[in-house]
Amino acid sequence: MKEKLKLKSALKDWHTTHTKNLQGMINSLISHIDVLELRGEVNVLSEVEVAELHTMTNDLHSLSRTNASIMWQQSRLLWL
Repeated sequence: MKEKLKLKSALKDWHTTHTKNLQGMINSLISHIDVLELRGEVNVLSEVEVAELHTMTNDLHSLSRTNASIMWQQSRLLWL
């Protein structure tokens, strides 16, 4: 029982660290993507920058899905 409580506590801590500032992380990624896109309009991006842009876009999509899921769950809780 004691081990189960430790695991539950660890999961709760992990959840709060990964979802606490989700909107801030999304806004930060959007600003970094905007900077790279503006740089790409002026000059040709290097392969490293293109790979970074793809990674950031994938991360943004993942965080947006997570944020939508959390918002949906919270709205369900309020509705119930």
